[in-house]
Amino acid sequence: MSVYCYQISPQSAFGTPLRSDTLYGHLLCASAERQGEAGVSQLIEQFADKQPPFTLSSAFPAGMLPFPTLSGISRKLFKELAKEHISESTEERNRKMFTLLSKYKEFRKQAFLKRSDWQELSGGISQKQLFLKYLSDEAARDDASKSARVIKPEKSRTLHNSLDRFNGRVLPEGGLYSEEAEFYPPGTSFDLYVKTDDLTRFEQLLEHVAQSGFGADSSTGKGQFHYDRDPDFDDSMFKKQGNAQMSLSVCANLELEEFEGTYNLMTKLGKVWKGLGEKNPFKKPFIAFTEGSVFTRMSDSNYVLRNIHTNSKYVQIGLPLTLPLTLEVDA
Repeated sequence: MSVYCYQISPQSAFGTPLRSDTLYGHLLCASAERQGEAGVSQLIEQFADKQPPFTLSSAFPAGMLPFPTLSGISRKLFKELAKEHISESTEERNRKMFTLLSKYKEFRKQAFLKRSDWQELSGGISQKQLFLKYLSDEAARDDASKSARVIKPEKSRTLHNSLDRFNGRVLPEGGLYSEEAEFYPPGTSFDLYVKTDDLTRFEQLLEHVAQSGFGADSSTGKGQFHYDRDPDFDDSMFKKQGNAQMSLSVCANLELEEFEGTYNLMTKLGKVWKGLGEKNPFKKPFIAFTEGSVFTRMSDSNYVLRNIHTNSKYVQIGLPLTLPLTLEVDA
């Protein structure tokens, strides 16, 4: 299968982040609306049979990838690294050591890595190599900061009526709650990576989501977006060999013990779409790996989570799209 890059342009506020697990759910709902229960059941069975019709990443700022989760630089290695960059007197050395530690703290806070830097370093990557790149390439660091500012959304809270969970109606006694929405500046664009051998089918479902809206409060106009497939995207970075894989998705699996690597975990408190008439919107919580998690071993199961809702028909797709890389041991 080939990997394609779609450029997603928000056209309204978003009440839900553009993450892979939520988009999987929307595409399944789109299939149910277009083709009925038989159509979506067939789609789910393809995932269950480990023959997924498509594999999704989360959406990232244009030209960026999630920053890989790697083991930190040891104190001993950091001191050796400092000696290579600091050769002044003791007093000056202490001052510069503090500056270097401050830069390392800033470095660890990065959420994204430029795609061009990944392509340069993924053949032999480590926390040390990334930090050295961070120190040596001032222009790249400034670009990353500017990119982060460009895509930083304005946040606003909106009020909603409290609903009765049993009948879906406004509570007789009333009551309001607020939810946060994100407004992106004009010209904001995200990259969504999709692995598929059936572009027509995928784009039909994606178009349905684009027209109906993504995430929370789509019925009130949130989650509107345009998309374009990048005709010049080269997917060769997905076809390289390596000793590890970095996830570009929210990765969920029942066999957590089968995973090895360096990763971050999150508790997912999902909801089902009320457009299919379900009165209970709440899924059972589950544990998932975040984007940027690096795995040296992964489960070989199908990444379809069942029994996540009182209605057994609902499933959660946690299949990740991964990038190969070669991990190097810092020395």
